[in-house]
Amino acid sequence: MKVDYIVCDIETTFDNNVHTPTMIGSLTEEELVIFRDRSAIMGFFSYLYESDYSCVYSHNFSNYDSYFFLKNLLILGLRINKIFIKNNSIFFLEVQLYDKVVYFRDSYLLFPFKLKAIMEHLTSFQKLKMIFARELNVRVEVYIAFDLIFLYYLIKSSFFFKKVYGLDIRKYITSTHYVYSLFLKTINSKNIFMLKLVKKYYIQRSYSGGFVDICGNSGSSIYYYDVNSLYPYMMLKNIPWKECRWQEGDFNSNFFFGFLEVTILYRPLYYPELNKKLREDTCVIFSEELKFIEKLGYKYKINNFLQFSVGRKTFNNLIYHFYALKDTKKDNFIKLMSKNLLNSLYGRFSLKISKENSNYISAAISSYARIEIYQYKILQNYLYSDTDSVFTFLPLRKKYISRKIGMLKLEDKINSIQILKEKAYMYETKYKKVAKASGMLKYLIKDNRVKNKIILGFLKLKNLYLTAKEWSYTSRSKNIKKVYLKKKKASFFFDLWVFLF
Repeated sequence: MKVDYIVCDIETTFDNNVHTPTMIGSLTEEELVIFRDRSAIMGFFSYLYESDYSCVYSHNFSNYDSYFFLKNLLILGLRINKIFIKNNSIFFLEVQLYDKVVYFRDSYLLFPFKLKAIMEHLTSFQKLKMIFARELNVRVEVYIAFDLIFLYYLIKSSFFFKKVYGLDIRKYITSTHYVYSLFLKTINSKNIFMLKLVKKYYIQRSYSGGFVDICGNSGSSIYYYDVNSLYPYMMLKNIPWKECRWQEGDFNSNFFFGFLEVTILYRPLYYPELNKKLREDTCVIFSEELKFIEKLGYKYKINNFLQFSVGRKTFNNLIYHFYALKDTKKDNFIKLMSKNLLNSLYGRFSLKISKENSNYISAAISSYARIEIYQYKILQNYLYSDTDSVFTFLPLRKKYISRKIGMLKLEDKINSIQILKEKAYMYETKYKKVAKASGMLKYLIKDNRVKNKIILGFLKLKNLYLTAKEWSYTSRSKNIKKVYLKKKKASFFFDLWVFLF
């Protein structure tokens, strides 16, 4: 099979807080070439111009290699025909290399995993064991060669996507774009119903992501449950589809499907919170979520509503197909890629597009997801819940546990856990210690240096006990339980010593 692309990889040195390219490797069907020194990129451009190839793939081009390429293109005064930038990342670049057009693409956007991880999943081969040379330059060249060879054949072997699904993944910039096009093919359509300006912002008022609920800062003997592919599972339900129209006046809520603007008249205090939007006096809410909170005891007044036609089993074929590929006990590349495609499909509908938008789908799916995880929260006393997980004090019944999509799986039996803040916690099991966080806190948790552990100690003591009023509901006793968590007067040095050592 003839291919028209080059794969490349850049290595840099870090001097005076500046990354400087010192080596770039390229691989084609015919040869492996490595360019050295500070003029390496210029040499690569010259080689690219003289070759018969017009497409260049680099792993993590968007957030790393693209900046070095772009700087040298501007130095040479070459024309940039097209550039696609999102969140300060250069996804795609089309360059006029004198009388030749060259396309720079990011293979990571198609296969969003580290090359090392993909290599180990596909071959069980660890390249680190093969790096035996003492000279630094030789080791770097061997690293580049391994990465280039593997990346080249990874992209070349991707032709199976075209064989199986009839769509060549190499024609798409991201895996999200690819799976969205694959979805359109399954429904025999070139596009889906898009909302205009006013309706788009009306729906956007209802959109809310995952809801984090914290009922305490620490606990012991905790059961950590996670929902199997929560968002893909929610896509199996009825979704807003094809057309919508404004409605006013009275209506039968049992037969209505769409989004409504409501004014909240009464909120029950004895249930956990379902949606941050419900804190507002007037909000827009999905009809299925409104029916659910009505059962919880909420009282409301409807102002206006946007009614949609009902889409049934719209995503079923695609979701069940990729979940079957994902649901294997052994970790492999097919499992990783299927999981990525499943999650990417939902993410495509939540993209913010300036003129037209399909956010009504993502708003409905996220609403279904909140209802799903909420039902597990009221089954048992819980310490913490996230978008698709819940930490309970007692085990849930076995009928909720399964490998099937949408069912729970027991991630860990936790001996002790410390909740630092939303999406930041540390826990210990019988066999391991786990720390999960985002942003700067992630590096503080995983860094073993003493000064960072002291900083983390301050944060831990500061958040040791919640000051806000929290509510929890125990279905077993059918009684209301109010929990007021007050700040602890702790011995600072004693607790810091325990934390560090």
